[in-house]
Amino acid sequence: MANYFYKWAPLLVIGTLVLLGLPWLGLIALILVLGVLVSALATLALAIASALAAISRTLRHHVAPAFSPSTRRRSPHLVPTSGEGDA
Repeated sequence: MANYFYKWAPLLVIGTLVLLGLPWLGLIALILVLGVLVSALATLALAIASALAAISRTLRHHVAPAFSPSTRRRSPHLVPTSGEGDA
């Protein structure tokens, strides 16, 4: 199977040189490559934004109830002490 790809490698190299050697075809190839790169960058940005949104939703769901005002009033750990039991 690997021999099959080795047989096509010179044709691919010569085809690339011919494509980039002709001015208009080279410009078209450059525009296509730039389109692929921009779409890949947009996909990466969307993936990062989606991950950050999911993380913020998770943190808001798990952290917010612990710091809500009603939880603070009921929590015995946040009640100020008079200091009588301190050494």
